[in-house]
Amino acid sequence: MRYIERVESSLKGGCTVDLGQRTVIVGPNGSGKSTIVQAIELATSGSVSDMEGRGQVRQTTALARLFPAGASKYAWCRLSTSEEFSWELEDAAKKGAYKKPLHEAPAKVSWPFQELAGVLGGDAGTVQSWLESQVFGPITKEDALAKLPPSIRPTVENLMGRKRKTDFLSLAKDAKSEARNLRSQATKLEKTVDSLVEGIAPPLTDAARKELESKPVSDVRHLSEEEYEAERTLISELADAYATFEAAIENEPGNQMVGKLDMLNKVQVAMSLIKQHKTSVGEPTEYCWVCGSHESDQSHEDQVEAAMEMLGDALAYQKRCVSSQQKLVEIEEKLKQMVHDNNRAVIGEAKPDPQLKLAKDDVVRKAWANADATKAEAAQLRAKADALTSAAKSLSSVGRDLLTKAKSDFEKKVNDYLPEGDVFEIDLASSRVGLRRGDALHSALSGAEWNRVLMAISCGVVHDSTLNVLVPPDRAWDQDTLEHMMKALSTAEVQIVVMTTVKPEPVEGWTLVDLTVRS
Repeated sequence: MRYIERVESSLKGGCTVDLGQRTVIVGPNGSGKSTIVQAIELATSGSVSDMEGRGQVRQTTALARLFPAGASKYAWCRLSTSEEFSWELEDAAKKGAYKKPLHEAPAKVSWPFQELAGVLGGDAGTVQSWLESQVFGPITKEDALAKLPPSIRPTVENLMGRKRKTDFLSLAKDAKSEARNLRSQATKLEKTVDSLVEGIAPPLTDAARKELESKPVSDVRHLSEEEYEAERTLISELADAYATFEAAIENEPGNQMVGKLDMLNKVQVAMSLIKQHKTSVGEPTEYCWVCGSHESDQSHEDQVEAAMEMLGDALAYQKRCVSSQQKLVEIEEKLKQMVHDNNRAVIGEAKPDPQLKLAKDDVVRKAWANADATKAEAAQLRAKADALTSAAKSLSSVGRDLLTKAKSDFEKKVNDYLPEGDVFEIDLASSRVGLRRGDALHSALSGAEWNRVLMAISCGVVHDSTLNVLVPPDRAWDQDTLEHMMKALSTAEVQIVVMTTVKPEPVEGWTLVDLTVRS
């Protein structure tokens, strides 16, 4: 596998170190252990962290402060495959300013220990989601559906499509939540049904409607004596108004307007002829097409318009007469209709009108049809809710079984990288990880224990396609614990760099970088 085999940098006090796939850097505090790790980090990622879980530093001015004054600022490392990473910072013309760093990175480098520490140090929800994703692993939609009963597969497939995930336990929660919402909607609709038909009798039977439809339409109007008298009074008042209005029209000073109205009619005819001529000919002519004079038709049109203005009172009278006659006709028609309706009225208690009953039944039928449609909608919502509830039960049951097996497999994989005596365990219910001691799971671990656990988990979750470098924080290792951890990690397919102040006995497959000699 690929690993970083050499690193050089002028960072802090500078370093030139050869590394192995698994390396232990030994030295007292201040001897430069973290310098080597930060040089690797700067060369591969262009940033430096303080190795205590805080954010990475990328700002140029902050990085520049890590180098001695006046020294060149660079970090370089080479992989076992001869690929090279480099980072270099040059001064700009302005004092205290720098050019954009030159960074060459031929491959992606991952730091799973730091990433894992960030996840497991998060809230319970974050930890649980991460743990479930790790123990389940990726599963295709087809494989997931094949593990479920055929009767619920359509419901689950639809749910997977909407939620875009295949995690059984998470889908079970979603299905339960959606089922609750659907039942709540159904309850609201059912209450609406009650209000739609409250106080409304059921509609007529088909036989009853058919009998009413066969009866002839009655032309009789049934009125009470008060209604009949009120209607007669209204007819009388309208007749009086008609007579008054008709007399007013006859008393208009029409005799005085006879001569003017005759002249107005002639002028209107002349104007009509002029407009017809203009429409036919188009352009104005130089002489009158009627009398043959050299006056243009436009001149004649102007004269006719002037004449119409002089006859303005006759024109207004003409319009008033037309409007009055139209109004008189409207009053007359309304009066005739009222007299007709009144003449077919009968005083006394109204007999049941078949048409009225049918009309009322139409309204009732519409109300009950709306109620039935709402009931059907509520029933569909409850059916969907029942299907989701059934799906949730199967998802939970199958998911728990899969999770139990996957959890056991994942714990075994992590335990393969722990020293003998350490037993890693996951408690998904409480979102905890830790070491089992007797009958209890202990998640409140010492710094060295937590390092061992995180290192083992990191080795169990890394991907082969990425260059992974595991660097735990510099803890106060004791010699035995350190040696046991080194032996447990001897088969890990990742690069490991451990910093320590105690020198372990040689372990096969590990490279020792002893800074005590240099210090």
